[in-house]
Amino acid sequence: MVHVPFTLAKNLHDASELPDDCAAKAFLADVIPSSSDPAYMEYVVRSALAGAYAAGTDTTVSALQSFFLAMTLYPDVQKEAQREIDSVCHGRLPDFSDYESLPYVHTIVKEILRWNPAVPLNIVHTSAQDDVYGGYYIPKGSLVVANIWAILHDPAVYADPESFRPSRFLRSHTNPTPEPDPDAAYGFGRRICVGRHLAHEMLWITIASVLAAFDIVKAKDDAGREIVPPGEYYHGFMQLPKPFRCEIRPRSVEHEKLVLGAVDKDS
Repeated sequence: MVHVPFTLAKNLHDASELPDDCAAKAFLADVIPSSSDPAYMEYVVRSALAGAYAAGTDTTVSALQSFFLAMTLYPDVQKEAQREIDSVCHGRLPDFSDYESLPYVHTIVKEILRWNPAVPLNIVHTSAQDDVYGGYYIPKGSLVVANIWAILHDPAVYADPESFRPSRFLRSHTNPTPEPDPDAAYGFGRRICVGRHLAHEMLWITIASVLAAFDIVKAKDDAGREIVPPGEYYHGFMQLPKPFRCEIRPRSVEHEKLVLGAVDKDS
């Protein structure tokens, strides 16, 4: 994970096969050569990118699995998002030019992070000085672990916290005071997730694209009865939904052609 991807990118760069808009090319062509110690900078870049990959891959997978689970359990949320996407995109797939025009999709991303945060307990922090919080004395040098799950499921902050309700983050005449964004899902302080903006954008474009073209519905058993996922999770340092069944199908023949056309265009 540390050496193989970096070596592959370096070989592609040396063969002039990296596109100009590729981040790897910027590191290899500009950042490393401009350093006063290129060998050390290469080590820093290689290690930092491997760390970012390790931190961002499993957490993104967890969030997307939670998305498919939520859409299966909360079809009304899915339909509301599809209405918004259809009104903006008019039969095409979303792209980042639609980023500010699809606010409900943004709230789905936020609610996924709040509803079942990928990392329920934050990494360990150390108190820089003596402190008192909630009546508790915390001496300087104490190890502090934030309970992100509890923060994002506090019923005094998030009404009905166990329910998946993206509209809690939208201001409206029926909701004049939106609930706070789930920033705690990304951690705190100097060790806050450095890729949080990229993570939100990647989740946004993936979710918007999936909902533009597909319906996510409950699977059926042999007797034709809907199978309701129990919504159970594996719990640990990270949490992931336990395997569940759902059906993912194109919304129409036209939507299927739209997806296939996009695949052909990118191939």
